[in-house]
Amino acid sequence: MILNESFLVDILLAIVTILGLFYYYMTQHFDYWKKRGIPYVKPTPVFGNLKDQFLFRKSLNYVMQDIYNSLAGEKFGGYFESRSPILMIRDPELIERILVKDFSYFINRDFPSDVKRDPLSGNLFGLKGDVWRNLRNKLTPTFTTGKLKGMIEQICNSGDELLSVIEKSTGSKEGVNAKKVGSIFSIDVIASCAFGLQFKPDSPEGVQFRKITDEVFAPSVRQTLRMTLMMFCYPLAKLLRIKNVPKTVNDYVIELVKTTMAFRKTNNVQRNDFLQLMMNLKAQEEEGKEINWKKELSEEDAYLNHMDYVPNNNQQEIGFKVMSDECIAAQSFVFLTGGSEATANAIAFILYELAVNPHVQTKLQQEVDSVLGKYEGKLTYQSLKEMTYLDQIIQETNRKYSFGGFLRRISNAPYQIPGTDIVLEEGTKITIPLYAIHNDPANYPEPDKFIPERFEGNNHRTNGNKYLPFGDGPRVCIAMRFVILELKACLAIVMSKYTTTLDPRTEVPLRFNARSIVITPCGGIWVKFQKRT
Repeated sequence: MILNESFLVDILLAIVTILGLFYYYMTQHFDYWKKRGIPYVKPTPVFGNLKDQFLFRKSLNYVMQDIYNSLAGEKFGGYFESRSPILMIRDPELIERILVKDFSYFINRDFPSDVKRDPLSGNLFGLKGDVWRNLRNKLTPTFTTGKLKGMIEQICNSGDELLSVIEKSTGSKEGVNAKKVGSIFSIDVIASCAFGLQFKPDSPEGVQFRKITDEVFAPSVRQTLRMTLMMFCYPLAKLLRIKNVPKTVNDYVIELVKTTMAFRKTNNVQRNDFLQLMMNLKAQEEEGKEINWKKELSEEDAYLNHMDYVPNNNQQEIGFKVMSDECIAAQSFVFLTGGSEATANAIAFILYELAVNPHVQTKLQQEVDSVLGKYEGKLTYQSLKEMTYLDQIIQETNRKYSFGGFLRRISNAPYQIPGTDIVLEEGTKITIPLYAIHNDPANYPEPDKFIPERFEGNNHRTNGNKYLPFGDGPRVCIAMRFVILELKACLAIVMSKYTTTLDPRTEVPLRFNARSIVITPCGGIWVKFQKRT
């Protein structure tokens, strides 16, 4: 049968109408910032300002940096993630207002958290409102100086397997993947301190544990697309039943935590780790005991004491129970994601910078030797604290590579931007582009150069809110000092015994995988180790 002309016209009209409606839907908010008199970067349909990310042309940090640079000279400006308007903050003073002084307007991140369909999303990073506040209040004691000192031995013991792998590589004179070297250490630390487990990397349990972490972190088109949809197109992700955490990972982590807790209860096992501390918190909740953690704080714990900025809308703190088995599993999982992957990446980048900057490596080795000489060769909380140049190296690595990339907030009430007549409406989404800020020549001269000395005399807080690798205010990374302690222990262990150089397989300068949400070097970072004489 030959279709008549009228039918073809109807089909064409229907297609044009559908495309027109789709175009309108995708672009209907593109005048959002213009109407409010706020400078913005012109978007494109469907992608907004994230076209290079969606098409895997650039890593997300570089896309954000392009937007940041397009708004040069402005304190803030708008852009679009697909069809959603987002406000990017560039001004350090305004950043401090949002993160600290005016935190009550910006309590929540806009990342999705759906505990019923995605149990592991119920962690401290993604929870909102009073549930977040209550959990944050209860978890604070797990990261005090006293608790960290109690874990230092476990952290340092995790260096044994690391040294074994490095020693084998020196015998064969083969280069090793620095990220895998970092993972051996960081996963062993997090398995011990967060999950209460100790196993060899080549054991069945160790292989399975690492397989799970690879499923969460390994860069791939599928993984990047899943994370991109979850962050920037959540309604579509929910429609497609995409979750924050793959089901296999979710089931494994929850079962692992429940089994470990059951074993400890049955056998009356007590360990000095995060899992035990959370089990104790759960028991305190069940008994109705008040948790007064401020009396435990020392001067070093000042960054933990930001809760006075948080409005308390739920006065029933004691009766407000949050520490279920699933909640404990969710916190253990976020320790895994924050404490293993980010740490492994940091170790890899530090080894790279030490290899290409031998004068930095020599200076670090001299410091490590000097401090360990005072403590009879033993790594302790105090000896690591005295390694100030190592501290500067870690700060400079966090600046140059900014593993978190950006901070997110969403306003929970109308907010007038200080010094302007602009009022942000409730629900306005905000981005603070850490990578761009940390690599802005106006903030850090010659940002491409690795210069630890620029942090001399400072301790992870410097340069007037132009340095925020762990965030700031009440939602600062609660495990910041644990991560830094972990990094310092690993580097001190390695540098006390070995010198590192680059393997020819490492690209110089580094290029980064556009298919990864986090900064991932193309081809990896490969290094060689030589035993010190």
